[in-house]
Amino acid sequence: MDLNTILLVFPEQIVENTVYLSSKFVRAFNAKLIVLVLEKKESIDETNLKENLNQLNINYQIHIEKNGIKEKINDYIEKFSPDMIVLPHEKIDPMVHIFKHPITEKFVERFDKTHVIFPLKETKDIQKSLIYIDPNNDTEAYIKSAFEILSRVSLAEFIYSFHEEYFEYSLMKTHPEAEAKSIIKQLYEEGIEKSKQLIAKAIGKEITLKVIKGDPKKEVPFFAMTNGYDLLGININHEDKKSFIENTEISIGLFKGEG
Repeated sequence: MDLNTILLVFPEQIVENTVYLSSKFVRAFNAKLIVLVLEKKESIDETNLKENLNQLNINYQIHIEKNGIKEKINDYIEKFSPDMIVLPHEKIDPMVHIFKHPITEKFVERFDKTHVIFPLKETKDIQKSLIYIDPNNDTEAYIKSAFEILSRVSLAEFIYSFHEEYFEYSLMKTHPEAEAKSIIKQLYEEGIEKSKQLIAKAIGKEITLKVIKGDPKKEVPFFAMTNGYDLLGININHEDKKSFIENTEISIGLFKGEG
């Protein structure tokens, strides 16, 4: 797994924590960092940014642009073909969220050809990462990519969530209770086994799988937050990725399969 170029985008303001965090990935993969800053009303302190980057002793370029961040991101993706995009993320109060959406939610559908990290502005480092597995939809390539990237910069672990209520709602309508419970138990065990096999094939070894129950897009983010993880990784092609972002109170990463 190689990350040759990382594109760090600041659509609103420079976040020093995100600069530092990006440098960790840059050093881990000996990559080049392309910093894209959208200058709005106030002038960007390019000198201070350069001083911070120089102290980190990494290979970087700085590009400051005026307005049109959506078009600029596309231009830079086309020009530099980054292997990863880093875009700082802001959590918004649920009541405010009804009227305002963070920029990560606006851009998430635009990125599906490269890995993406949405770090919270408060996140300076990643020490523990949690990778979510959907054994019925995820691929070995996704698992391999997420693990190889996150294990370079943190302790990376896996989680599977069995949506028991979903199956109960469906099966209790069509089967006697005892039979429905037996089927649900079997599905639960099959989900765990399929997840373990997927991990083993993807990374070449068995690894501990954390197992919980409940709606994954709600319970997995809650588990990650309450158990001290710094970042939650999911498949960039997951149909509920926007819900994961909305529900996740920590930094989040979207990872694609290779190729």
